[in-house]
Amino acid sequence: MGQYFSKILLLIFFCLPFLASSNSVTDSLENLLKKNIKLDTNRVNILNSLGFEYWIIDPNKSEKYGIQSLDLASILKYEKGEAYAHRIIGVAHWARGNYDPALDHLLRAFNIYSSINDALGAANTNLNIGMVYGDQKDYLKALEYFDNSILEFKKLNKEDRVATAFTKIGDIYTGLKNYDEAYDYFDRALKIHERNKFIYGQAEANNRLGILFTLKGDLDKALSYLFRSLEAGEKRSDQHGLVANFAQIGHVYLMKKDFAQAETYLLKGKLLGEEINVKKTLKDIYENLKNLEMAKGNPDQALAYFQLYNNIRDSLFNEEMALQMSNLRSQNELKLQRQQLKLKEQDIALLQAQNRNSTILIVTAFLAVLLLGMLATHFFIRQRDKNQKALSQEIKLRESKESLLADEQAKTKELTQELSQRNKELTAYTVNFIRKNELITEIRKTLKDLKQSPDKSIGQKLNALEKQLNSAFNIDEDWESFRFYFEEVHPSFFPTMKKTHADLSSNDLKLCILARMNLSSKEMATMLGISPDSVKTARYRLRRKLGLERQDSILDYLIALEQAEGI
Repeated sequence: MGQYFSKILLLIFFCLPFLASSNSVTDSLENLLKKNIKLDTNRVNILNSLGFEYWIIDPNKSEKYGIQSLDLASILKYEKGEAYAHRIIGVAHWARGNYDPALDHLLRAFNIYSSINDALGAANTNLNIGMVYGDQKDYLKALEYFDNSILEFKKLNKEDRVATAFTKIGDIYTGLKNYDEAYDYFDRALKIHERNKFIYGQAEANNRLGILFTLKGDLDKALSYLFRSLEAGEKRSDQHGLVANFAQIGHVYLMKKDFAQAETYLLKGKLLGEEINVKKTLKDIYENLKNLEMAKGNPDQALAYFQLYNNIRDSLFNEEMALQMSNLRSQNELKLQRQQLKLKEQDIALLQAQNRNSTILIVTAFLAVLLLGMLATHFFIRQRDKNQKALSQEIKLRESKESLLADEQAKTKELTQELSQRNKELTAYTVNFIRKNELITEIRKTLKDLKQSPDKSIGQKLNALEKQLNSAFNIDEDWESFRFYFEEVHPSFFPTMKKTHADLSSNDLKLCILARMNLSSKEMATMLGISPDSVKTARYRLRRKLGLERQDSILDYLIALEQAEGI
């Protein structure tokens, strides 16, 4: 215990320069804020500037200043200040891994910037939104926002912002394991930042190059880039970047089996990360510390770190799940609105046609009266009565159509709500199914590692716990529940598949369901209780049974079958 506290004190000594470093810009701005007590737009601008500076120092303070700025800007009706405040708050949430509120504030910022024609503000916000989607591994959406921001930055001749966007795109290609493309973007970004002497940009690009070479297995080159990033981050007092560098350097030393250095940097990252509450990086630090303690033969400390890792992963998962449900709900609401708009347009066109017909009849009757004069009086009266009768019939017909239209709208709304609810239930159950199996698999792995402990009493307890986990890991029961939710959304799927491909086994049908839901191989493996390699083999055999070539997509085939057969 005494050695443990000695390590903590040593880490505090190492990190004090970073925690206590005084940034002259923030000090000047805070002094300026104290002097400017008038509640005007100038105070809003100072608060936003402070929020911007604290992005990389302390995201909690950044959000605090952003909220103060937003409140005042809203009262003053200062739209540019409101937009920047929303962006400050959004990025502060992103830095701590709070993706749902981050997107909410950033989308509000973008809408305001667009309404006031602030092209640079809108482009910067597009870049920030792309960063959030990139962290959530929604790579296509992230690239869409990054590309849009680059187009605007080039129009505005903002080379430094283009370079920052290059770094973000490099992150996407790293996630896609396209390392050559990622290196090209990182290298281009680093050269621009070095030419412009932009320290923060240099720190970020060097950090990403360090991560890239870690993934490629060139650990010495990775450390070279990471230490350059660390040096630049210290100059800029980039607390967020320092945590990321400590975490990655510790991870590389752990890969090199240099446990002493790994522990030093991981604990530095843990101390600073908990101070500024960067959840997404802390998750990686806790996982590495768990692996480190297992390698050192300390199962109790490894289990404690695993619990911290699991808690923070659950927190991030719940936020991502809430965002998915929110996006699904928004899509269904938009679809319903479009249907209602189409029905209204049809109704308006019908009424306009009826009005044109009535106008033609009246004009014709009026001209007939002028031409025939007194001789046509009797005819005019009869024609008028006829027109009135026709108009009465048209009114009744219109009322009948309006009634039918209202009934159809009500039915459409009811069916849309029902389908929306079923989709929500299917999505929620699928995610929970995968989450449960991932968690049980992770705990099994940890138990297996912990059973290597020389303490026999711990091994006996872990064996009992493993039996309980095995009893809970019931794939068949989960599949029955999952199939119920799936058939609620796709009631004709199984009859049509059996009719079209009678030779498919029950396991083939399961694979078809997961392919129709566009799940990844890893997610399929989790739900089927097999390895990802086994999933690849099963998909290959299924493609042959379906009569597909190697390059053909199973998902595209099932969608085409759905459109042809009405699944």
